[in-house]
Amino acid sequence: ALQKPSNGAAKTTVSQTPYSIGYIGLGYVDAAVKLIAVDGVEPSEATVLDGSYPISRYLYMITNGEPTGLAKAFIEFVLSSEGQDIIAVEGFIKL
Repeated sequence: ALQKPSNGAAKTTVSQTPYSIGYIGLGYVDAAVKLIAVDGVEPSEATVLDGSYPISRYLYMITNGEPTGLAKAFIEFVLSSEGQDIIAVEGFIKL
């Protein structure tokens, strides 16, 4: 097994290695790699959100105590409509 330091590196390795399989975030999928179904469920925004696709993960923002200042402003921006729109444009799933 190969371990790669990032989604991009994993995608590149899988796309260039015949018969390989890997796990990357849905936002990194493009024509270079194929998605596979698990138990007949195709990965998509809808199947991740409804929980029917079994391979997904949450991303967390962790602060040292209650966020203040720039940390609080950043979290508020990410959770705002504008921040969520950027997340979607970049190929990730909105909250």
